[in-house]
Amino acid sequence: MASLKGKVIAITGAATGIGRATARILASRGATLSLCDINADQLQRTAESFQESSKNHLTTRVDVSKSDQVNSWIAATVDKFGKLDGAANIAGIGPRIKRLRELTDADYSLVNGVNATGVFYCLRAQLPRMNAGGSIVNCASVAGLGGSAGSAEYTASKHAVVGLTKVAAWEEKDIRVNAVAPGAVDTPLVGEMENRLGVKKEKFELKGAIQNRFADPDEIASVICFLLGEEAKFVTGAVWAVDGGWTTS
Repeated sequence: MASLKGKVIAITGAATGIGRATARILASRGATLSLCDINADQLQRTAESFQESSKNHLTTRVDVSKSDQVNSWIAATVDKFGKLDGAANIAGIGPRIKRLRELTDADYSLVNGVNATGVFYCLRAQLPRMNAGGSIVNCASVAGLGGSAGSAEYTASKHAVVGLTKVAAWEEKDIRVNAVAPGAVDTPLVGEMENRLGVKKEKFELKGAIQNRFADPDEIASVICFLLGEEAKFVTGAVWAVDGGWTTS
């Protein structure tokens, strides 16, 4: 991939999983990064894992479901680096694994507050401050392309991400806006659901997928980085399924 030296890119959910993998690839390509996550300790570990000094980058604790925190983070990013060339909105939480009739108001509000409203807050803050020719990638899910039992609130949130992506692409002709739709990925999110709900990892793996396995976070991150780069300059308003063939059936 081409160098991203001189580019300033903001990443949410950068402490672990796909966000961390994306940050590490972008840093290796020379990008200057503004990283945020609700987990400040893990976020700092992400920055310290880069080969070059973490002092070249900005790390900020942000709850993306809080608009004031998102606005302050993006403003601080531009104040520090003088510009914004790209963003990867990856922060998200998983489903509560309940039937729709069992979901509480709190369940629905929590998941949509982070996954859907959080992406809205990020886009609203990023777009006015982004240079023409910039690129944004939002993290949706195969759940944003279909539906399955036990994930009503999560599916709704990821459909919203797909819709927001397409609207932003139409409205911002000078900024490319795309989304990725990962399938089963081996991230701490899956482990958290195992521990919290007692749901085994295999439940999240669709046996009908062409590649019947979990993806490594790097396999999703590499597509995000491609979409952020100049190699994808004719790609906008697209939703890329990175799912091992999950959505072909």
